[in-house]
Amino acid sequence: MKTLIEIYQEEQKLYEEKEVRLKAQEAAEKEWQEAISRLQEEKAKVLDHERNKREGVAMSRMIVG
Repeated sequence: MKTLIEIYQEEQKLYEEKEVRLKAQEAAEKEWQEAISRLQEEKAKVLDHERNKREGVAMSRMIVG
């Protein structure tokens, strides 16, 4: 049979492990948010570039046409 001190120590260890897991989960969530933000910024730039390219082609056709 465990002593009360051993039980308290084991309980404390479990709480500490839980805290470590929560911090790791928060860090992973932050990394994901940063990655998705970068990707969305990149997508916006590409979409803007594509729109500008189409507008440029349309202007060229108007000038030539």
